[in-house]
Amino acid sequence: MNRYIEAALRGIIQGLTEFLPVSSSGHLQLMNKLGFAEQNLFFDIMLHISTLIVVVIIYRKSIIKIIKKPLQDKAKFIIIASIPTAVLAGIIRYFLYDYSDKMLPFCFMITTVILISTKYANRNKVILKSTNGYTKVALFTGIAQGIASLSGVSRSGSVISVLRHTGMENEESSEMTFLLSIPIIIGSAIIEAICYKGTEKIVPFEVITAMVFALISGFLAIKTFVKILNKGRIWIFGIYTFLLTIASFYIIFFVEI
Repeated sequence: MNRYIEAALRGIIQGLTEFLPVSSSGHLQLMNKLGFAEQNLFFDIMLHISTLIVVVIIYRKSIIKIIKKPLQDKAKFIIIASIPTAVLAGIIRYFLYDYSDKMLPFCFMITTVILISTKYANRNKVILKSTNGYTKVALFTGIAQGIASLSGVSRSGSVISVLRHTGMENEESSEMTFLLSIPIIIGSAIIEAICYKGTEKIVPFEVITAMVFALISGFLAIKTFVKILNKGRIWIFGIYTFLLTIASFYIIFFVEI
């Protein structure tokens, strides 16, 4: 397949799956298993930057408010949640990275269970009424987001599930889900850049092609996610990830590519 077409496909998949609750890392890993050309780390970093740009543009007003008032609850929530996320992400990357292929089908199944559970989310807001309760929710959210460092476990699906089960309203929970992605995307991009020691040839137009398609698909993904969440139907993505569980199990354990 033409490398520019592959770059466009990677951009589309990155943009859609980064924000829809179906795991972007799991999809890109499956692409590699299916024989698509594996891209270098610089390429991946630029895709992360594309998805970051999408979040910043859509939630620019909230981001500006947080910058102006860094001690508000929303900012504290993001900081508290990001701590366990960073710790767990580091542990998973160090100890489990080499097993990510074999774990992929099981991680897609975890995502399926998480998404289906949102259909029965508790709408009671008692947990969020006190400052202590808000802190606990932030910690639980951060832990869920950290576990989502596993390829196949959806970050947005994990976060939205915790927030919905603790009673956070649709609009606030969707905004918080995407705002929480900002430090994670920045952090992972920085770590990848520090660790990058490759000498692979970089094709600028190929990278730009992927970034443009990631931007476009990312905008569509966020808008779609919010609409479906407002209707209380995030669980329907669980049907898709269940099919992915079956497909990935077959591809990884029975197909030699």
